[in-house]
Amino acid sequence: MAREWISGFMSRTVSIGRETDLNVLFERIVGGQDEDLRKRSISDLQKLSHDHSHQLAIGENISDLVNCMNEFRDDSEVVRNIVSIMCNITDGNGTDTESPRKNVNLIVEDNSINTFIDLLSHEDSNVKFYTAIFLTNMLKNDLENIQKHIFDNTAGLSALLDLLNTSATMIRNEVVLLLLELSKNNKEYQKVLVFSDTLEILLNIMEEENMGNGGHMVYDSLRVMNNLLKDNDLCQNHFREIGCIDRLPSLLKLEGSDMILLTKDKTNIFMATLELITNLVLGTGPRVYNNQIAISRSHILDSVQKLALGKINSPEIRAKAMWTIGYIIKGNTENIEIFQSAHFDSLAKMKSSQPSLLRLVEIIFGSRIQEERNAALHVFRCYCIDYEQGQIAVATTITPPPEELPPDDEDSVGRILFKHLTSWETCEDVYKPFFATIIFSYVLHGNRASKDVLLKIPVEIPTDANVSSANLLDITMKILIDSILKIDNTYIQIGLLRMLSIWLYDCPNAVNTFMKSARYISFLAKLCSINATDINVSGISALILGICLQVSKSDKVLSGMNTMQLVSCMEKLMRSEVFEIGSIEHKHNYPDPSQIFLYDYEYTLFFELVYHQIKGQGKQQTSHRIDSERSSYEELIELQNEEIQTLKQKLNESKTSLKELQRNQINASDKQKDLQITALQSQVRTYEMKLEDKDDQIKELESSQSEYEILKGDHADLLTLLGELMEKFKRYEERVIELGGVITESEESYEYSDSEESSYE
Repeated sequence: MAREWISGFMSRTVSIGRETDLNVLFERIVGGQDEDLRKRSISDLQKLSHDHSHQLAIGENISDLVNCMNEFRDDSEVVRNIVSIMCNITDGNGTDTESPRKNVNLIVEDNSINTFIDLLSHEDSNVKFYTAIFLTNMLKNDLENIQKHIFDNTAGLSALLDLLNTSATMIRNEVVLLLLELSKNNKEYQKVLVFSDTLEILLNIMEEENMGNGGHMVYDSLRVMNNLLKDNDLCQNHFREIGCIDRLPSLLKLEGSDMILLTKDKTNIFMATLELITNLVLGTGPRVYNNQIAISRSHILDSVQKLALGKINSPEIRAKAMWTIGYIIKGNTENIEIFQSAHFDSLAKMKSSQPSLLRLVEIIFGSRIQEERNAALHVFRCYCIDYEQGQIAVATTITPPPEELPPDDEDSVGRILFKHLTSWETCEDVYKPFFATIIFSYVLHGNRASKDVLLKIPVEIPTDANVSSANLLDITMKILIDSILKIDNTYIQIGLLRMLSIWLYDCPNAVNTFMKSARYISFLAKLCSINATDINVSGISALILGICLQVSKSDKVLSGMNTMQLVSCMEKLMRSEVFEIGSIEHKHNYPDPSQIFLYDYEYTLFFELVYHQIKGQGKQQTSHRIDSERSSYEELIELQNEEIQTLKQKLNESKTSLKELQRNQINASDKQKDLQITALQSQVRTYEMKLEDKDDQIKELESSQSEYEILKGDHADLLTLLGELMEKFKRYEERVIELGGVITESEESYEYSDSEESSYE
């Protein structure tokens, strides 16, 4: 507010005698001999600098203004006016944003930035005020360059931090805004600020401003602290070790009227404080654990739970607080126990207070605000992660009560989930059954004990003593089959398949129970067939079949498919846009809080893990099969080589017979003998060429390990060729006899039996 008032005052219309020609003003400022006239010209220029039409022209004369400022350095009014001019021509908040950017570049090129940084230690308060504004403008337009100049100027940085302790509120406020820009992005610069006591000073300012009941000064200070602490382990450890976390609870203090209506300032302070706490507990490792403990022991968790699960009239605050709770309790047993022991008033009338988990379930299935439902699901997910005791406890609550509950009594978490799961056909909100499957997935994830518990507990009390009660696994498959056959509800189908995949993984008992029904296997095989239209359904179905294959070690599980077909279905899903969105870890909220997403980060990690296991198993099986086939075909090649050697021997003997025939045949005419001999020689050459081709093919087969299917075809062709050769040899022998030749016993045709032929197939 102060900045706007001063800016408005400085831009008011002045006397008619004020000079408005920039050229005239700069001539007086630069070359004038009358000192008072030069000062008045600078004052007139300051007033003109509010006009966007003059700002770029003023920026082109920055060097002259800087020189003039250095010349009149002891004159506070001149220095103040020149710095004010710099503020106006670099202010990008107006409609003209191009001129300020160009002017910032001109100032950087003039190498005069250090001159202005030094003004932070000027004795005049107004000069300091305008200098802070000017440096903030510069940082907004050229962050990295101006950051470097400020941090390299040790004296200037020290003067800047000293201004945080000033009693002049206007200057301090501008310095906080300057720090808001200066503290961005660079972790090393952030460490410099943190270890210069910036965090403690900011907390002191916030306490002076009445913390949670303060205004924009508290909010801006929190924003600076968030910049300094986000993703910076060293700064967070320092923040915790100097006791800053213990000073935060009063930022979340609720007054009586706050439950009905929050002011804008208080909403901003609550949101920024929740962001700060979230930054402290995001990630993994000792830093996060220590921050979680410090937060709960400072009773901050209690305050956040009231914001999240109480009846404060702000969906935005409730959702943000639930996201914060999730990270405070994630993987921390001490904080989880604090969380689950808390009780809150039920949203439903005439009902008593309820434990936090039931309150979460009530929000998930009762809220009309999707942002709030997503946040509640996030808390439930964080509650279940690495907390096996809690998962088992929730799993056991699915047990049906021995008799119908009174109207005023509430169902357990498990029974509420089961009711919403089985209401998929009649429920008007199609997302409720989907949410039930997701929460069941959290209860099952990574916990074999909870998987076995849900496998054993009957979910319905049978009316007939002779009929065995159904478990949740059978109910899940029945709903899946019915939903695919009856309705087109992708959410319930994907939710059920997600739940099944998590349940069956690393749980042989569940897999064996599942595989007792051949119908289940064949149904899933159809879902991931080549004709499948929904890549989500086919991809997760393929994952489930692969999980069953890991346990059974039998290809019968695949119902005629092979492992690589399963892999192909899974890869199609992993390449889809909806899966890629889920694979991004959204640390603070979903990209669109009002949307429902089919996959979350943890499930995509699980899917990719199992996918690689199944793919590796498929490759191993293929490798064993190839090794076996290769061994068989190596034996076949050896037999074929023996065949070819025998054939070569017969050809050599044929050549000898031809020579003998040429010498001894005297009864036939010379012309006829020549024709016969030529024909026989041509046949021999043809046989030799074919044998050479076969030698080349055999060499290629010996060097190939993956083309054995082709070898089968070549082998069949070779057997055909051998048969043709035998027929030709028979005709050759008959022709030799006709010509008067004699076939000795060693030259008789080579014969092979049907049994020999079949042995090569």
